Amino acid sequence: MRGTGGGAVNDDNPGKSDSGRGQATAGQTYPCKLVSKAEAQAIIGEPIATPQEAPLGPTCIYQPLGAKSFITLAVETVDFAKTKSQIRHLSRVMVRGRTAYCGDYGRPTTFVPLAGGRVLNITAPCALGARFAAKAVPRLPRM
Repeated sequence: MRGTGGGAVNDDNPGKSDSGRGQATAGQTYPCKLVSKAEAQAIIGEPIATPQEAPLGPTCIYQPLGAKSFITLAVETVDFAKTKSQIRHLSRVMVRGRTAYCGDYGRPTTFVPLAGGRVLNITAPCALGARFAAKAVPRLPRM
């Protein structure tokens, strides 16, 4: 096994965890391309640092300048029925004609179920999460 992603997964950079940038796969999503820095700043209402892509997920991290808090955005493959049962204070909102779910999943989180067992996961209070989702959903690759 090479690097933290294993040889088969991480041949493009065996010394680091896989960012998913080496070889694109069908339906692959680059989360920081789903909501731009300018769009995130407009949604949050304050300047943010350059969004950072973390390898796990992959996940895009949006952080207001000088703040300890942050918003994350990821497209994950999960059994949403199981996840949904673990969300406290669950509520529904509509995002671009889709039912999205908001609640407490360790942090305030917005989930948008997608096709193919995927879920758009945004760690943010519902109002912000729904606005991020409204920007991201039309940019998601079709599977």
